Amino acid sequence: MKQNLHKFSPQDSNMLVQRIIKELRETEQFFRLGIEGAGNDALTRTLDSLMDFLNAHPQAADMGLNPILAEILTCQQQRDWIRAGDLLFYRLLPWLQESVLLLQAPPSSIDQ
Repeated sequence: MKQNLHKFSPQDSNMLVQRIIKELRETEQFFRLGIEGAGNDALTRTLDSLMDFLNAHPQAADMGLNPILAEILTCQQQRDWIRAGDLLFYRLLPWLQESVLLLQAPPSSIDQ
């Protein structure tokens, strides 16, 4: 696992989020089509990019990510590709979008 020790600029962060979204959708499509090899490769890329996101925004890890990832990995082990695709689209993508919104919100608006 590579470590990002430099601080991400907002532009870098936005590009990373866009890359993750693209990879999530690609992975989801492979799984839904039953192309498991390509889906597993795409999932690895997606998780690598997600790790980059978490390295840049460590506070996002506390926003309920682990149960989602555990469920996705369980589906992968059980070869339940449709459910894995559903989880990517209906759980992980919304988690990412919500995390980005919370990370961009001014601290005073979060406390209210």
